Amino acid sequence: MRPAKLIVLKFGGSVLRTESDYSSAVHEIYRWRRQGYGVVAVVSAMAGATERLFGQADPYGGTACAVATLVATGEQSSAAIMGLALDRAGIPAKVLSVDRIDLVTKGPAMDAIPVAVNAAIIRRDLSKIGVVVIPGFAGHDRDGRATLLGRGGSDLTALFLACNLRPSRCRLIKDVTGVYEADPAEAEEAAHCFRDLHWDELLALGGRVVQPKAVRWARAHKLRFEVAAPNGCLGTLVGARPSLVLRKTRGADRVTIGLMGLGNIGSRIFEELLRNQPHFDLLGVAVRGSGRKRPPAALPYLMTAEELLELRPQILIDTTADTESIPAIVKAALERGCHVVTANKAFVVDHGMALEPVSNQRRGRLCYSAAVGGSVPMIETVRRIARREPIHAIQGIFNGRLYSGGGGPGGDSGRTGGAGPLR
Repeated sequence: MRPAKLIVLKFGGSVLRTESDYSSAVHEIYRWRRQGYGVVAVVSAMAGATERLFGQADPYGGTACAVATLVATGEQSSAAIMGLALDRAGIPAKVLSVDRIDLVTKGPAMDAIPVAVNAAIIRRDLSKIGVVVIPGFAGHDRDGRATLLGRGGSDLTALFLACNLRPSRCRLIKDVTGVYEADPAEAEEAAHCFRDLHWDELLALGGRVVQPKAVRWARAHKLRFEVAAPNGCLGTLVGARPSLVLRKTRGADRVTIGLMGLGNIGSRIFEELLRNQPHFDLLGVAVRGSGRKRPPAALPYLMTAEELLELRPQILIDTTADTESIPAIVKAALERGCHVVTANKAFVVDHGMALEPVSNQRRGRLCYSAAVGGSVPMIETVRRIARREPIHAIQGIFNGRLYSGGGGPGGDSGRTGGAGPLR
């Protein structure tokens, strides 16, 4: 049965530097499979492999097609390793060669353009197994001779396949969280990251992140695509929309957040974090089970607690009422130096004291505040901040029923959980 949704994921050499990086790529593939997507994974050669293969071909002085035959083995090897990594993780997948899918190109052998592919073969294997892995960068001409799509050509492979398969999404996985106006690691001022970016403006930025030929091809075919980091949630959507800045960042200055739970309080905190993206980078939301209906905006963020901890958020917010699995999760987070904020009173009562030594030995802090009889757990925070600077407003997430008088018997106003200023 063909998956109802399909995503094309492209993994570049910048995120496949060593064989250990394939585990992270497997996590990326699995999180989309868990959400019901069929996945087409397009892979580049490991970092440095293409240069090594070009150097290996130099002494022979062969034809362009002969050189392409050798250089394309970098992507073929990478696809095979990805298949092995998926198999080890227990994720069914099939590796398809460019010859098997009959990816035909035209033009110079070193800088060809894809013109045809047997999409039916890809769809058939997706319907059977759910994940296919395809090497990028290479194809063959109508005479069967090997060709390459130019430097960075795996981007073009992914976009070409997306145009032919018409997936729900196409995402290029890079070593950056999106497209920036300048390299955030080198910019003297905080660099802008775009939430939306027009094809023309991406081309004007040069070829630092995406192959220019691939961008021009996407523009000509009106194809939208995303640029994001491995297992990242936010990213840049490239297409016809006017460009819009998502946030400013200077490397590690932006706080990374992980959220546990997506119930009443968790959903409200999720909304507030998205509204405050210039200050926070939400890495993911850990939930248990897949049967409950989730807000559509949260779907790309969903993952397991183990996957969330592997991303090493600076702050983990626990909004669950779980007392069984949360202690081990919080302990693991603290041991990683992650600060944990929890509103889980039962957990704090039963396990808070036992976790204090872990918090003291590591840089991670376990933060909580008591609320008894309808009080608001903010007194300590207000006192601490007020010593340093004036407080202009306080905003919080309400849970339960608020009483403000005059709303009925006993003064019940009838208002329930929500987000807003505290007066």
